[in-house]
Formats: sequence, C-alpha cells, structure tokens
Amino acid sequence: MKCEIDIDLGKLSDEWEPVAFRVAKKGETIVCQNGLPHLIQSDSWNDPRLIVRRRWQWPEWLTAEWYCEWQNGSQYVSVYEPLLVSGRSDWLGNGTMKCLDGVVDIPKIGGDWRQSKRRNPRSK
Repeated sequence: MKCEIDIDLGKLSDEWEPVAFRVAKKGETIVCQNGLPHLIQSDSWNDPRLIVRRRWQWPEWLTAEWYCEWQNGSQYVSVYEPLLVSGRSDWLGNGTMKCLDGVVDIPKIGGDWRQSKRRNPRSK
C-alpha cells in the first residue's frame, strides 16, 4: 500500500531531497528532530524517519547516458542502463561501463550505492 504525506522540511536546505519515510539503514541520512540532516552510522535506529540525500546535478559537460556509483564508492558511466543483479555487489553494464575515478572530479551522490543510478536528463 502506498500513501502520500506532507512533511515540513523546515531547516533542511534545498541541497537535500526526500527519498523515503521508513526505518533508516546504515549509511543513509535522516532528518533529525531539529530539522537537520544526520548520517546514520549504525543499524541501531528502529523507528521510521524521513530519509534524504543530497541533490545531485548532472554535470553539463558529461555526455554519458547513465551514471552510477559502486559499493566501493567508485563512479561509473555507461551507454546502457546499469542493472542490479541478485547476489552481486556492483552494477552490470553490458561491457560499456567506464570508471571515472582519477579521470574527472564529479561530486558523489553518496548513501546507498544501489540508489545512485541516474539517467542523463538531456537524453532522448
């Protein structure tokens, strides 16, 4: 079942975007009672919270079709949509994935690597 809720983001700046309202996992960022973001360092939270992530802007110069981050924090681009395969700890990209590490400097999305996949907004 899905439902919509209105949440006052209060002190949360525009650099953050809501992701979900549920129990947070280690490595995710929640909105605390004071309205500020807080990175979860353990799996000890057991009550639902607003989970947010930094807004990520696609660099103007990046012409790749897809972008994603791997579990180890490496950044990749691909011609084809990266896929998650059960039992793997990285993306599958049909042999077209190129690592950006050490080549260019793009801010990372961070958080759960499985939520990092983005499509170029200028794609057709």
